Amino acid sequence: MPSSTRAGQDAGFDAIVVGAGIGGMVSAAYLAAAGKRTLLLEAYNVIGGYTHAFRRAGKWEFDVGVHYLGDCGPGGAIPTILRGVGLDRKVEFLPLDPAGFDTIVFPDLTVRIPVGWDNYLDNLCAAFPAERQRIRKVVGILRRIGGSIDHSRTPASLGGQAAFVRRAGFATRWAMLPLTTLLDTYRLSPRLKAAMPAQYGTYASPPHRTPVAVHAFMLQNFLSDGAWFPRGGGQVLSARLGEVIVANGGQIRTRSTVRRIRTEHGAATGGRAGGRHPVRRTHRGVQRRPEADLSRPGRPRAPQAPHDPAGGAVPDVAAVLQLLPRRGRRPRPVDTEHQLLLGAHRRRRHLAVQGPR
Repeated sequence: MPSSTRAGQDAGFDAIVVGAGIGGMVSAAYLAAAGKRTLLLEAYNVIGGYTHAFRRAGKWEFDVGVHYLGDCGPGGAIPTILRGVGLDRKVEFLPLDPAGFDTIVFPDLTVRIPVGWDNYLDNLCAAFPAERQRIRKVVGILRRIGGSIDHSRTPASLGGQAAFVRRAGFATRWAMLPLTTLLDTYRLSPRLKAAMPAQYGTYASPPHRTPVAVHAFMLQNFLSDGAWFPRGGGQVLSARLGEVIVANGGQIRTRSTVRRIRTEHGAATGGRAGGRHPVRRTHRGVQRRPEADLSRPGRPRAPQAPHDPAGGAVPDVAAVLQLLPRRGRRPRPVDTEHQLLLGAHRRRRHLAVQGPR
């Protein structure tokens, strides 16, 4: 951000967003693009949350949380969200193999998860032919529930819930029961009970704690439109959204733990943030200060899209990149979740690894 536009930045902000995960990044980008003087605070030392990546040994790159995404086809929810801040043509989503975007591997059995409810049903029946009738009943319930959920309304309103009940019919009674209850009721074999909920890592909840509706909606999300991956990795989402924030005069501050949120008459008016790490550098448009003040909002201005020659809004890409993980820079660990990521030194054929490439 040019220094000439920085003079009034410290006078106050119209909006402060706490947390630079993907939700916070999208919120801050929309606020900034709408002309609000926006501050995005992040306690971590990089932005992006589960969208960031890290590298090891100079040859492996691991995406922390973005393994694949749903609803990314033409007219999908995620491209629509990105379109609202001018990013729909700047982030490309690549489709995964529609014949099997997931593969469930047992010692003597492999089940591929394809696009399409009918294909999903056929693959399960082919893998477990003795349980064909039970599979049809369980998948029928999941399909009815998944297809009845309108994620723009359910369960946010009573009207949305009533509409869901009308669409789901008899399957409604299963919606909030644990997934294992459904599988046990239809007496599926242990291997089939392991295979059907095997994608529970997608929503990070074990089957005995997951409502049937959650699993059904996950299946609907991917089986109806397939699975997608952003070209360049999940980090592209953070980088592009960061560009929007900075291009429209917003600020991003890392290592800024929010200590206090000030409220007046039931509304948030400001906050105090302070990090454990000393500030070593200040980047243009990406600054770190101890106090954020909402009590003196800035003057409204025309929103600008990133890389818009007509509007002259060219984001400080270098500043945003400073806040993304890079080679030789290791983000400090957090304890929200534990994952084991392995890098193989040898080729697949030498490791006797089977399955699709």
